[in-house]
Amino acid sequence: MRPPITAVVAALIVLPSLISYARQLAATLGKPTDFTAYFLASRALSLGLDPYHRETLESLEAAAGLSGPIGPYLYPPFFALAVSPIAWLDYDFARTLWLAASALALVVGLGLIGRETLTLLPVTYWPLVAAVLALFPALFDDLIKGQVTSMLLLLFAAALLADRRGWSVVAGALVGVAAAIKLSPLLFGLYWLARREWRAAVAAVGVLAGINVLTVLLIGFERHEAFLARARESAVSQYLLPENAALSGLFGRLLQPSVRTSPIIEAPWLAVGLTTIAVIIVLLSLLALTWFSARSGERRLPLEYGLVLVAMLLVSPYNHTYTLVLAIPAALALLGELRQGDFDWRLFDGLVVALILLAIPPVLMPAPLLISGDFAMVYPSDSPRLLQIALPAMNTLGLVLLFCLATRLRWRLLQEHRQSRLTGEDA
Repeated sequence: MRPPITAVVAALIVLPSLISYARQLAATLGKPTDFTAYFLASRALSLGLDPYHRETLESLEAAAGLSGPIGPYLYPPFFALAVSPIAWLDYDFARTLWLAASALALVVGLGLIGRETLTLLPVTYWPLVAAVLALFPALFDDLIKGQVTSMLLLLFAAALLADRRGWSVVAGALVGVAAAIKLSPLLFGLYWLARREWRAAVAAVGVLAGINVLTVLLIGFERHEAFLARARESAVSQYLLPENAALSGLFGRLLQPSVRTSPIIEAPWLAVGLTTIAVIIVLLSLLALTWFSARSGERRLPLEYGLVLVAMLLVSPYNHTYTLVLAIPAALALLGELRQGDFDWRLFDGLVVALILLAIPPVLMPAPLLISGDFAMVYPSDSPRLLQIALPAMNTLGLVLLFCLATRLRWRLLQEHRQSRLTGEDA
């Protein structure tokens, strides 16, 4: 398509979404979101209170003039300290600042990843890529809830940029900061160990340890104990939610009863066993790929980083749908690799199917987005049994398909590199 046509098509795709997003964002301003818990937890720490007690957050919510149900604070004390620069601002102003920072992090993070992966894609097609991303529900979900995934995406994008330029210590340090917010990025440590990038792995662990030691010195170890207790409680209570896109959520919902879904059969032991086997398969596949890649000397860092992120989403105990933003680097890396040689239409079709699966909401929203700003949802427990089983599984299946596509492509690239090297030696 010619440049004007691609721009017009992109605009026709994006504009309705932007109108819908603006309406729903306006409906949430001044109301409790996930950001509210960060905001109040930071205030609690500055007052010497425990941010992991619901009563503490509720009293601070009332003092701030807010009303409505508020969720628990589930992140380490370090993150509450990091939010402290805006914790004593007017709530609406702080929420707007956080929204602006998150949107900027998304744009910059996706821009950095796109620059590293879509080098062979004609510039005229970039508006269409942006349009598809604008329709990806996880992006909007992250912004409207005031979550941290956009910040993590920026850290991973910066780590990729540093790693490609040979700054492995910087890459490790950036991932260490991400791991101080959520522990799951420590999977990059295993990736670097398999790649024999010792300095990156040590930098990640060192930065994580340094941040936690500094936090303990500032506020004491008691808050960390409270965080660990809250994290254990949350892992048990939330992993069966329809929104959990991890492998544990898929098998747990299929084989264990919960408040919002009905299982096929009740076999909790089988759910644990299948989850363990699936997690081991994902990790062994990732580490084997990385090890063979390191031996061959052939590096495809954007694709490898994308694989690590998708594996991280699959093996973590709980990943809400907004964390699917972290699957975008793998999708962009796949699209970029497709432009390197003969276009593989089967791989492209698989990528499209994976993105569609990742875009299916795990709960039903009866009010059309363009008409209403309401957030009334019909959970699978209120739906026919088929929907109870199928809807929450779609996101996980999308991640599995994306991981399989990226793994298959990485193996093929390694084989092609090995064959070309053997051919060169014979010549």
